Amino acid sequence: MADVVPSSRSLPETRPDCSNTLYAVNPLESPPEGHCQVFALCACLTYKTRVCAARLALQMATKQIPWTIVGLFLICLPAVINAKIYTKCELAKQLTANGISRTYQGHWVCLAIAVSGLDSAKTTTLPNQTASYGIFQINSKEWCRVGYKGGKCNMKCEDLVTDNITNAIKCSKIIQQQNGFNEWVMWQKKCKGKDLPDITNCGAIG
Repeated sequence: MADVVPSSRSLPETRPDCSNTLYAVNPLESPPEGHCQVFALCACLTYKTRVCAARLALQMATKQIPWTIVGLFLICLPAVINAKIYTKCELAKQLTANGISRTYQGHWVCLAIAVSGLDSAKTTTLPNQTASYGIFQINSKEWCRVGYKGGKCNMKCEDLVTDNITNAIKCSKIIQQQNGFNEWVMWQKKCKGKDLPDITNCGAIG
């Protein structure tokens, strides 16, 4: 049976905008048209990576890409699999499991919706060359370090972008205890003094 070559019609017509992700060459530079570069620290884990994976499969099938690049991409594949978009109830249950009272869970869920869309793998590169990581968008300037444990949370930033959000919650609690929710500008805009997400039927008992 002949190998089935993926059709380019099944791929999105526009390439991913990688200006908000960390790339191996230049954090602020999108990859050239028709190429998917290997991601630095496997940080590009959401929609952009799924588009890249589809293009990679097409290039592999048409022999347009070296197998060394394929191997490097596959190293990052487990991180892609570990990405998760939470529901508000799933997040509420995780907050309860990590010691956050139900009284404040509406604020935490609202915060996550505002900053990441409940995406545990979201990574945003900022103009000051720092990046914000994970479901609560924790910034590397003060709270974590890329490649090693550090910052006020004593965590690796990469550990904040997996589907297990325990580290993200622990670090966010430290941030909130030190600076309050006002640390997050999006919480001030979207949550402060506003109606919070309804989690009364989530069974999250805090």
